Amino acid sequence: MRPHVLLSVATSVDGAIDDTTPDRLLLSNAEDFDRVDQVRAESDAILIGAGTIRADNPRLLVNSENAGPNACGPASPRTR
Repeated sequence: MRPHVLLSVATSVDGAIDDTTPDRLLLSNAEDFDRVDQVRAESDAILIGAGTIRADNPRLLVNSENAGPNACGPASPRTR
């Protein structure tokens, strides 16, 4: 069976996904962050770029308590 791939990205009205400052550019709201948590809770793997790892040191956690039956509590990595 082929894997199902989902691309999730937030963009500004002009199509940008970031700006040139070192600060995080917030393009999403709380409702969207909850949706992303739901997708993460339902995913077996998350692919990110090396630049994101170096720049953001992401934890890729599910933070929403409402992210479905597979949700993890805050600051708890999902394990299988």
